[in-house]
Amino acid sequence: MKQKFILLLLGILSIQNVCAASFDSEEAPQDFLIKLFHHSSLQEPTAEVIAEINAEFKRVGYIAAEGVPGFGDAYQHYLDVERQFAALPNEIKAKCIGPNYAARGYSEGVEVLNPQDTKPVADTYKGSLYAAVPDDSSNVWPDESLPELRNAYQEVAEILLNAGRKILPLVGFTHEHVKGLGRGLHYKSVPSGEEDGNPNWCGDHRDHGVFTCLCPEAFFKDGVAVPRPENSGLYIEGKPVGVSLEGALSRNIAFFQMGEVIELMTNGKVRATNHLVKKARDGSEHFALAVFVDPEGEVLIDLRTCPQEVREKYADRLTEEDFAREYVTFEEWNARSLAKYNPKELAPTTDK
Repeated sequence: MKQKFILLLLGILSIQNVCAASFDSEEAPQDFLIKLFHHSSLQEPTAEVIAEINAEFKRVGYIAAEGVPGFGDAYQHYLDVERQFAALPNEIKAKCIGPNYAARGYSEGVEVLNPQDTKPVADTYKGSLYAAVPDDSSNVWPDESLPELRNAYQEVAEILLNAGRKILPLVGFTHEHVKGLGRGLHYKSVPSGEEDGNPNWCGDHRDHGVFTCLCPEAFFKDGVAVPRPENSGLYIEGKPVGVSLEGALSRNIAFFQMGEVIELMTNGKVRATNHLVKKARDGSEHFALAVFVDPEGEVLIDLRTCPQEVREKYADRLTEEDFAREYVTFEEWNARSLAKYNPKELAPTTDK
């Protein structure tokens, strides 16, 4: 049977050349492929499709879906408006800083994703706009300066969230009530010759929640959409990956990624994979949007049958007390993860 895959970029392929292709599954160079499913096949999936999805989430932690209704147009509209937000003066964006900057509102350069290193460095050129999905009163929007952003953000984020909800039960996550946390990302252009000690826009990490829904990367230079610059953008386990917002195919591709919690909950049957975003050195800037999907209410992560390799992988946030009582709550896990990556000394202030 023929399988559809997305070719991952290897630093030598132009973004315009990324396309869906067919390979015999026995011959496919698995290390460089993410399997592409059509959205319709995920709505009432066959046993074969479910098996393929689980195999991909075990192999690389990702799948891609094309044909998600309304997604391409909604993402293009969001990009148009988000680029306007990115161009606003810092004092205007500072008005969107919320008290819980790691979950609501705007922040910039506050996250440290290599805290285990001897000299950890922040992701200096990364700006984030977090918001609950669907919209609620806890969100912080630039309604006076850019009222269009609220609806543009929420439209594409809700499409992603609803698509993600359909996938989660296929990997054994059956918790009925989930919530979305959107993160609009702007990786700012790096001035020529400037060096902050960090080669990445976003440091190497795994997403700590249950599941992540992703828009494709989009690059701009001097206000014009450009192909992905060489040796930049999203990398998974050391390999470049992603589809830029160019061409009819890529505009309609959404990505879905396993988080650490679901790896723990499935005892490693699916896995969260390390990924980072490398800086472009040609003056390009980079935009994307992610929706993190997490459970609502109290959820216990059962550790009774957690295999040793998974215990070791997450030893930085699991304690002996957790294993003694045989569980950790999602809220505990979430709090520990946020504290790990968001040091208090880098917390944003409204006088930035």
